[in-house]
Amino acid sequence: MKTNLLHISYNNFTQKKQKYFSSEFSKKFKNSFIWTPEIINTKYKNLKWSIKNYQKFFQIENKKLKFFRQWLQNGCQAWKPQIIYFSLNDLCKPNDILIYHDINFEKYPVYLKNFDLSDSFFLNLIGSHSVVLFRDTYQPLKAQCKNFLLKKFNMQEFKNYNGFWSGSLIVKNDSKGKIFIKKWCKISTIENLGPLPDTAERDSSFFMNAVDQSTLSILYYKERKFQQYIKIAYAPFRMFFKFNFFYLRSIKEFIRIKYLEFKNE
Repeated sequence: MKTNLLHISYNNFTQKKQKYFSSEFSKKFKNSFIWTPEIINTKYKNLKWSIKNYQKFFQIENKKLKFFRQWLQNGCQAWKPQIIYFSLNDLCKPNDILIYHDINFEKYPVYLKNFDLSDSFFLNLIGSHSVVLFRDTYQPLKAQCKNFLLKKFNMQEFKNYNGFWSGSLIVKNDSKGKIFIKKWCKISTIENLGPLPDTAERDSSFFMNAVDQSTLSILYYKERKFQQYIKIAYAPFRMFFKFNFFYLRSIKEFIRIKYLEFKNE
């Protein structure tokens, strides 16, 4: 039986940019679906909480606390695991391969190189695994997860372990893939995703709570039994990694990431 691939993204930009991004994304892929706030508001009303503006909810006055206002305005990125899960349920057949990728190639032009890769690249990458998670740099949990989150899930022993980039994921629509994403949805609450609450004491390396990326990284180390079904791939500078001459800069970054992972684990 032929394995089908579905490429999905989320597009919440201005109407003009929405049209531009969606047109290019759809042009690149034969089978694609682009989620928008309008789709969620009309067809998935139970997910409205995941795209709400939470600026007033947090009422942040601590100027030392780092966060991206755009994240608070856009549901703290809670929509990401949700749209992946509902895409698996509603848009995919059993064993189909779903590829999520962020769509803002204006900010990150390298995304267009990722969009140019063939279906065989994604099929070979996931192979017999159920999930592919990417690392684009070395950023340990202690840098991207608030201490509240590390303590809540008893992750202090993993604080130097490398986290994951959530700009792209590959998921097979099988039992292991769906359960993993469902668990990601479950821990991606506004309390866990938001900048607060946090403990008074924080690691000096802490940068900011990286919303959906922080919960994805926590989930990987928390659910050890799933690790055998998950493949770790690399996307230095957010570009899917391939060994060839044109990726020389990425090869150097790949070696640096691997060295830091080995050193800190």
